[in-house]
Amino acid sequence: MKVALIVTTFNRAKYLSQTLNSLVGIAYPNDFLLIFVDDNSTEEETIKLLNEFSLGTLPIVKLFKKENKGITDSLKLGIETAISFGCDTFINLDADAIVKPNFITRLIEIKNKFKEKIVSGFNSQNKDNGVLRNPIINEYEDVIEKRYCNGINMCFDKEQYLDIIKPALESNGNWDFNTHNHTTSFIIAKPSLVEHIGIESSMGHGNNPDVAYDFYIKDLHLPSVTLFGIDAFDPNGIIRAGEICQKDIKFGAVKIITERLFQGREEYSKFCIKNMHQYVSTSHILLVHSDGFIQNYKAWNNDWLQYDYIGALWD
Repeated sequence: MKVALIVTTFNRAKYLSQTLNSLVGIAYPNDFLLIFVDDNSTEEETIKLLNEFSLGTLPIVKLFKKENKGITDSLKLGIETAISFGCDTFINLDADAIVKPNFITRLIEIKNKFKEKIVSGFNSQNKDNGVLRNPIINEYEDVIEKRYCNGINMCFDKEQYLDIIKPALESNGNWDFNTHNHTTSFIIAKPSLVEHIGIESSMGHGNNPDVAYDFYIKDLHLPSVTLFGIDAFDPNGIIRAGEICQKDIKFGAVKIITERLFQGREEYSKFCIKNMHQYVSTSHILLVHSDGFIQNYKAWNNDWLQYDYIGALWD
């Protein structure tokens, strides 16, 4: 199995930057290809983000279209490019979505279990006039079966692309809705692996986007701990650190400060000792930095709450 992730982009750099940040922190299989297809974006920041994005030695293909032809054209181009590179399993992702660290590995695990189905990591549960738009057909321990699947994210093989996805992309109307004409149901991860962050729609859908029902269910709850970070020198870094720390942990409170309240390392130390408590109402604080944040939530030990202070070894 050779897997390709196809990310389609068009302007809206503020969302794309969050999507790219979430892709940095996930686990990728060995035989993997990442493909970006930009639909002739007019925002310089979007092009800059794509040009500068890297995942070390992981192979990335970046396609920049000369004409704006829409998402269906971008998806077809991305998938068929992946086929030309020998890929046989495909995952699409909109560039206004964020993903969990196990996004790829979990989708592949589900796909291997339900080979005959298109699978997804996005469990949308929006309602129309109070009526659930996409009710559950069957529910299992770690997946659900639903009649419809949102186009923000799908995972399918080459045969399903030719039989289901490609005809849907070539039909009039919304391509994701068209997929339902060629299959009976979809398998979706529980809890969700993908969340839609694009409040401002690029397709004229208004400001009522589909969102995941269960993306923010946390594996670890620390109600007595405030996640705290302060950095005016690297505000984007400390914001990213805070987001990473919250992927699997629900804190009692989160305080990320990017305002310049002091100058220099010595003043920072004084702030932590004399002023930080003014921003915190919980019994404990977990202090993070733009270059020091949680990598493995499973390493947490509740015994740490018995101590006044825990820090790194220092001479």
